[in-house]
Amino acid sequence: MLRPGVEVEIARIALAALEALAGMRDVSQLARWLTPEVYTGLERQATLARRGRVAHGQSERHVAYRLGPPHYCRPTVDSVEATIIAHGPVTSVAVVLRLETHGAHWRASVLHVL
Repeated sequence: MLRPGVEVEIARIALAALEALAGMRDVSQLARWLTPEVYTGLERQATLARRGRVAHGQSERHVAYRLGPPHYCRPTVDSVEATIIAHGPVTSVAVVLRLETHGAHWRASVLHVL
């Protein structure tokens, strides 16, 4: 049986990651939701995105993402693999993640923004 609130956690983590990449949120705010490897990768991506914005004279992008419903499956009792589509004003992106139980919480062990 899935833990209650898994759809909420999928959406929460996906949106927070998108906001971090857009410069709207500090990556450190996601630390409790990510494994150390995923945290390091997201921090690296956010740094590269920030450098790209600076090089092009842009500030952080305040984007209002509209999330579609998450699509997910449960490959094991303690994990969920999910995809959620985020629609922005210009383009849409997919966020792919794997959540695993970490105590009483879900934690992303895989996170890709495509």
